[in-house]
Amino acid sequence: MKKLLASVAFLVVLTAACLADETSSFTFKAPVDTAFNAAYTAVLKNWSLRHASAKSDTIWFTLYGGRDRVDYDYGIVIEPEGDYSKVTVVLSSGRQTPNPQNAQKFAGELNREMEKFRDAPMNDMVRQHGNRELDDAYEAITRDHPYAEVFAAAKRAAEKNYELLSADEAGNIVTFKQQNAKTDADPRPGSPLVCIINITDQRHDVYRLRIKFRRDDGGKVYLSGATEAVAQQYFGLVRRELQNPPGGPVINPRS
Repeated sequence: MKKLLASVAFLVVLTAACLADETSSFTFKAPVDTAFNAAYTAVLKNWSLRHASAKSDTIWFTLYGGRDRVDYDYGIVIEPEGDYSKVTVVLSSGRQTPNPQNAQKFAGELNREMEKFRDAPMNDMVRQHGNRELDDAYEAITRDHPYAEVFAAAKRAAEKNYELLSADEAGNIVTFKQQNAKTDADPRPGSPLVCIINITDQRHDVYRLRIKFRRDDGGKVYLSGATEAVAQQYFGLVRRELQNPPGGPVINPRS
């Protein structure tokens, strides 16, 4: 019973974190490509890029690197506003929950930094309307799929290949259990690994899947080659499910 209550509490905390985004917007007097290039250059010069798309005009980053142990995830969303651009700063919860003043303060800082790089040479990624993302074994980025498709693919990948524990579409969380197989080298593989997938809206049909782990017995999980393999296998299964929705043609069949 204690384990069940602890699991429920953990999921409630994650769900609450997903609902705590704060935003603040300003007008940048330039077309979207120029505004995006200025913002992208400012992020590369000052902060730690996570991923960016010049197709969807979104940029996500942290102030000082790392995936965990950051106060907030920072996002920039750029949209046309007549001949100018509307720049929206998005702060998502990390170790702390942002408030409106945090978003407003950073929007002012970003505006100043973008003005410095208004006339920066157009980056090749921006010119080609491409994407760039940090290589992180414990994260995956999906593009050009609405949330319903991403969540359904994440759920199908879990229930087809693991033991699905829960799927909370409103809370953006899928939880499943991986049973560790016995081998000759390891006849006692230990407690099953519980995997928690958090799906974060990165705007404009871009979503980030981030995986975290805990032991079924409550023991601590140390990241290793084994956990990296689990993450990469799962993300590969999600991508396959996105490519092959139920009832559609099989694009990338299992080998």
